[in-house]
Amino acid sequence: MTLAKLLPWNWVEKITRIKRSSDAYIFQFDIAGFDPKDIHITVSGNALMVHGEKKYDREKIGWRSYRRERRFGAFYRVLPIPDGVDVNALEAKYSKRILTIRIPKLPAARLRRRSIPITVEA
Repeated sequence: MTLAKLLPWNWVEKITRIKRSSDAYIFQFDIAGFDPKDIHITVSGNALMVHGEKKYDREKIGWRSYRRERRFGAFYRVLPIPDGVDVNALEAKYSKRILTIRIPKLPAARLRRRSIPITVEA
């Protein structure tokens, strides 16, 4: 089954980017403003669950916000994991506001498409 068929119709709103290389699937989340310690990643069956929470920071005494555009609150995403991957080798990294989750493909899934010749017997 392809990754595109597994994703919900509105996946673009929820994930910054999903990439597929010859050896892995890569999920990238924009979590700007979230502390990586408050982000939790779980795998259950064929589901990748990512959730976190950024608590509202109270204003200092004497200060009032004129305008606030910082994101706070909780998020929770559940994504299907494609077949042919090694979930035990899943890696997660946080860099420059982006959480990157890499799930390597199993060796059998790394095979490229190729034509198979047909031998004609007399």
